[in-house]
Amino acid sequence: MSGNRRLAAGAALLGVAALLTGAARQDSASPPPPPAPQAAPAPPAATAPAGPAARVPHVYVNYIIPPAASGAAASPGASGAPAPAPPPFPDAASAGVDASVLTHLMLRAQLFHSDAVVILKDGRLVADGRFNQPAGLIEVSSITKSIAGLAIGRLLYTGKIRSLDEPVATWYPEWRQGPKAAITLRQLMNHTSGIAAHPTPEEVYASADLVRQALAADLAYPPGSHFFYNNKAVNLLAGIVEKASGRKLDEYARDELFAPLGIRGFAWMRDPAGNPHVLAGLQLEARDLARIGQLMLDDGVYDHRRLLAADFVRDSVHAAQPYSPTGGLLWWVIPEWTSLVIDQPLLETWRHGGADPAFLAALAPLAGREIPRQELFTALDRAFGHDKALNLWVENVPARNLPTPKVATGPPVGFDANGALGQYLVVFPAARLVAVRQVRQRPHRSSGDDFEEFPDLVRALVPAKPAKS
Repeated sequence: MSGNRRLAAGAALLGVAALLTGAARQDSASPPPPPAPQAAPAPPAATAPAGPAARVPHVYVNYIIPPAASGAAASPGASGAPAPAPPPFPDAASAGVDASVLTHLMLRAQLFHSDAVVILKDGRLVADGRFNQPAGLIEVSSITKSIAGLAIGRLLYTGKIRSLDEPVATWYPEWRQGPKAAITLRQLMNHTSGIAAHPTPEEVYASADLVRQALAADLAYPPGSHFFYNNKAVNLLAGIVEKASGRKLDEYARDELFAPLGIRGFAWMRDPAGNPHVLAGLQLEARDLARIGQLMLDDGVYDHRRLLAADFVRDSVHAAQPYSPTGGLLWWVIPEWTSLVIDQPLLETWRHGGADPAFLAALAPLAGREIPRQELFTALDRAFGHDKALNLWVENVPARNLPTPKVATGPPVGFDANGALGQYLVVFPAARLVAVRQVRQRPHRSSGDDFEEFPDLVRALVPAKPAKS
């Protein structure tokens, strides 16, 4: 994928997702700094999310998944015992990985204050870097959305949900009348529900009941007509999982996904009404996050047990609506390249829509030519300073409901889930690579800590084979 991805805490993605593909997958759905993990399932002390609108306590619930009793006859995946860890590769060369690229990747990860980088090739460990930081649970931010989507996939596979095209009114009869009757489960997952939401998630953290908040929201667009990265609408998935399974989303994921994957501990934020968050709020350890990537790489099979239908996995990681070439079902496509065009008519539309003249002046030199996606942010960085570009973009275009540039993308080469501050779960199927990067929230962040080039460096680990003549 050409260019680096642009990540930023505090910025929403809305129209950015349709424009910036890789960058579009980062948002501000980052919960407050987590309390210390507990050793047993119990709610920790309440913590209030940051931000002026955040006044309602939302808390993490910590879970330990006990191993099965010794001598259980069931298979490891079915019993909940840890799945056997595959042996690590002795070195990069034996894994077919470019050692110099791996060294460069790990040095860059350390430079940008990463807490964990885990890389798997063919299901075996290539690298596990902790950079003198303690191992443990780390908030995965919007990767929570992607994992919540897998709970829906599990319900589909077990027959408790019939189809992604079921109307949300199947579970919430109050939507059977009016325009919301047309909203489907699929539209919640591909960000085309049309539910109105603010660009940033402060309104979500200020709510005492995320599910009721989403149910009561107005429509901003007709369902299915517009891509809008929506931190509010996705929280309905928690309610749907509970209604379809009889268990809370976090408990269902524990039993049906995490235990079979050999995951032993996690934490998940709940609102005061007891709803697990979907926009963000899941804490996982890096190797456990990599297990989820391996499940996706292997089309829904882990340790010889099928957890998800293969067609659901494939649908999740390919474009799932016509408005964004990289938006799947809560997962994101990594294209070989991305370019966009900013022309004079578009700049004029932005000007008439109230965009800042200084913002427009910074982008004027780009007008009329096809540019790599990253060049837009480079121009804004040059004019306003590093780490300000995405916030400026959101304030001047998506937040004003202004049109975005035309985008062209190359063929898909991989897929990922990612989250604010620089959380990554990256998968490149042809190379059989799964890579995780995690970073903890800290009071002070250095320029570059989002580690924007991580997916590109992962892709470079296994040199592309030359095309046959």
